[in-house]
Amino acid sequence: MTSKSAERLLPFFACRPLALIRLDVPQLFICDEPVVLNSPAGAFHVDDCYVTDADVELRMEKWLRKTKKGKRGRHPPPGRIVHFASTAPSGFGVADEILLPISPSAALLWEPLENRPPMRPIERVRLTGAEAERFAQSANEAMSTQTLAWVVGRVADTTFDDYSFPSTGPLMRVCDGTNSAALAINEPPARFRPARLWTPTPDELSAATANIIR
Repeated sequence: MTSKSAERLLPFFACRPLALIRLDVPQLFICDEPVVLNSPAGAFHVDDCYVTDADVELRMEKWLRKTKKGKRGRHPPPGRIVHFASTAPSGFGVADEILLPISPSAALLWEPLENRPPMRPIERVRLTGAEAERFAQSANEAMSTQTLAWVVGRVADTTFDDYSFPSTGPLMRVCDGTNSAALAINEPPARFRPARLWTPTPDELSAATANIIR
């Protein structure tokens, strides 16, 4: 993140009460996109996002009927506003909460935005049992959904190898009807596939080293 980006985001963090969440058992993952936003559901759209291809054709037909040929240069044909939107976490100013895991058993939680920086100290919360498990499951699922390349679990976590990752989504969404270019952008890119990172066994390490030498 650049210094200018950090400056713009600072008020959205500084003006939120902060809590340190600790779990009785280390269960949290970490990934390349670890900041989780609890934002309003649904993407932000413009009016033309809801316009169909048939609606665009009607606009063009109406323009052809009502605009004389000699004036069409001064009055360009109506089209559609093509709306691009990243699927990366966004909406720091409208998110109800912001979560950042900092260890397998701890996370920082920024609570709803206030008008000024809170003067009270950091709240410390300890979760145990089923409550801690629900918290970890929710955070891990959110991170696994938005990760691009890798997710890391603990070596001692025997459930990590069998964890079922959510389906990979597109990096960007575009509202531009049903043309092939828009459909291609709205597809998950094949080159991005989250991978589990683990500590290799001596045999795996030897095999990998041999491949590099060759």
